[in-house]
Amino acid sequence: MYLSKLYEMPCAGSRRCIQGKTEKILALQVKIAEIAKETKCFNNLGAGRDIDRKTLLAHYSECFCLILCIGTDNGFKPDEVQLKPTASNLTTQFETLYVDINDFVVCSTLDNYVTLFEDFLSLSIVFGFSEEELIEAYNCF
Repeated sequence: MYLSKLYEMPCAGSRRCIQGKTEKILALQVKIAEIAKETKCFNNLGAGRDIDRKTLLAHYSECFCLILCIGTDNGFKPDEVQLKPTASNLTTQFETLYVDINDFVVCSTLDNYVTLFEDFLSLSIVFGFSEEELIEAYNCF
């Protein structure tokens, strides 16, 4: 996914983004948890449950914006990140995202940032979001 133009859009550097590195990281963790809650991937009762795609996309776009803001704050603006499908189940993907966030907090490098972004984008494949949908949702956020 090409990101260059997204950094030029208002959200990546706007006041709509939460202030403070710690606050942004915490907000990202909370928003990821909201996505996991919406999918109910963590319990068997959620199996077969209809997921409100619009709500899921709204939560996802908030995380997308936060990740871009976190990157901008750290001077990280990769031109492209890879959309990589994963064989992991959804619960494991969320667990991986939390590990990625922790790795980034401990060592805020470009490599850790890109890994976080790529793992986050892999969720869009699972949810069936197209690049166009993500960009449109990001613009509307």
